[in-house]
Amino acid sequence: MENIIHIDEKWFYLNPDTRRFYLLPREDDPYRCCQSKRFKIKAMFMGVTSKPMYDAEGNLIHDGKFGIFPFVERVAAKYTTKNRDKGTIETKAVERITQKVIRDMIIQNVLPSIMSKWHAGLSKDIFIQQDNVRPHIQGNDEAFKVAATQNGFNIMLIQQPPQSPDLNWIMVEILQVKGGYNYKNPHHGKARLERLGLLPKNVKCDQVIVDEAVHYLNEKLPNESEELEYFDNEGVIDED
Repeated sequence: MENIIHIDEKWFYLNPDTRRFYLLPREDDPYRCCQSKRFKIKAMFMGVTSKPMYDAEGNLIHDGKFGIFPFVERVAAKYTTKNRDKGTIETKAVERITQKVIRDMIIQNVLPSIMSKWHAGLSKDIFIQQDNVRPHIQGNDEAFKVAATQNGFNIMLIQQPPQSPDLNWIMVEILQVKGGYNYKNPHHGKARLERLGLLPKNVKCDQVIVDEAVHYLNEKLPNESEELEYFDNEGVIDED
């Protein structure tokens, strides 16, 4: 997970339907600039984050925060009003997020942020994982590939697998029930282990459980010729 960066979008409303304020007796009510309760002003942001990175001595070298960027455009005002003159440059939220808007956001904001904040001692082969909404560009986008291979970087886009839980800590339980949904989700005390500096990067798995799961799959999928490569010989589940 050290070379995987996650991106996602989120809408934020400027004025929600309800908001609670605590005012002193002489304070005026807050001014609300929304002209219509039906058509509320909203803006979308793209967040870029990854797993925090540490060096061999356990020192934090990057907190995993690459930035959060608004989908906005700067346009000239078409008319003169009491608030501004015609031609004044205004910043407005992009209301319709298209593939072109996503492409421009990644090329102009996401990639430069990653390249400028990436630690020099780490591999420059990086994956950006996104979900599967339609406006997202694909990894074979020509403009993206040109921008993603600058300065010695090799940044690739990958799609989030559908309905994929985080299996790092519950894979063993899923194997024990042969892939069923009736697995237990035990508490591992990860927060405590992290505070103590004892949080492992890999999850140990009994070789017997692995062998039983492989045997079960071979019985269910007799025509499957590909080897299972999720486990090494010591029964260690890699985070990747």
